[in-house]
Amino acid sequence: MVYYYILYIVISVFILFWYAKSYIKISPAAHITPETITPEICEQSLWVDVRSIKERKMHDIPGSIHHSLEEMAQFQEDQLKDIVLFCNSGIRASKAANELKAKGYMNAQFFVGTHHEVKALLDKKGHHDNPA
Repeated sequence: MVYYYILYIVISVFILFWYAKSYIKISPAAHITPETITPEICEQSLWVDVRSIKERKMHDIPGSIHHSLEEMAQFQEDQLKDIVLFCNSGIRASKAANELKAKGYMNAQFFVGTHHEVKALLDKKGHHDNPA
């Protein structure tokens, strides 16, 4: 009889944790826009271009590194560093930022805007060479 109570408790705890994990989610990555970006973000962040290699070759952004969305699983940088991801519109950058945040990069955020806006921001701040 005691065996059934123990089994009932173990199963109940398992079910409780199973349902709880579906409610515990990592909050989505933060986003920045051309209107909300600060000089500190521009200067101190690692800018990551998540566009395809073909897109990057057409419009290279000095001051950024390339890491396409498909390569985010292999992304290896300092997890405490401020990271801003960008693409052509913000959609792929949003996915990449959320993927990095799930991997422990709590300071990953994505830029909502175009790569042309990123280039203008980095040019204005004096980023003329690729850091990589």
